Amino acid sequence: MDYFIGADPYALLDFKKRNNLDDDLLTEFTTNDSGDNVVTEGIMIPLEKCAIVPHTIYVNFSEKNRVLTNEENDFQFKEGSYPLKIVSGIFCVFAIDYLENFTEEAVENIITLYRDKNYAIIDLDNGWYSVEILAGLTQQNFEKSSYHWGEIMDDMEPTFEFCLHKQVEKPKLTAKLNREYKIEINKDIYKNRRIFK
Repeated sequence: MDYFIGADPYALLDFKKRNNLDDDLLTEFTTNDSGDNVVTEGIMIPLEKCAIVPHTIYVNFSEKNRVLTNEENDFQFKEGSYPLKIVSGIFCVFAIDYLENFTEEAVENIITLYRDKNYAIIDLDNGWYSVEILAGLTQQNFEKSSYHWGEIMDDMEPTFEFCLHKQVEKPKLTAKLNREYKIEINKDIYKNRRIFK
């Protein structure tokens, strides 16, 4: 299931309850209009067609300084903007399979796991945000794990940068629905770019 989800999980849980949806939100979102509605209402940002492998996730509140546009990185594309509603002071990015049984207990488990493991979760003020997403690869100085790209790519990791801008009211959705977020891997261009030895 080649999706990541960006959301306040409690806002997503509230959307499920308000619309009388089943705990299996994955089936709901792929069989009726709720899948489009949850995006247009600003409750969820879906990143379709991205490989479910380790990614680096940045959440950026700066209008100017973007990590992915730094020279040593490989900035590939951007998309925006998505409206995003925060109701519990939490934003996180998680794999779509969590939607298969999306209950209050599941949400609490996601938040606990993400905080314990230092996964993609951040505390922020409640309210509306406009979200632009940058994608590409960034240089990362990490130890080899069970997953890596091989000798040339050890320091390069697929990356999504969520650029959040606080808004007074709900912003317009200008991002494309069903946009693909596949990050291209071309090892040859990184041979002379590595900065970590």
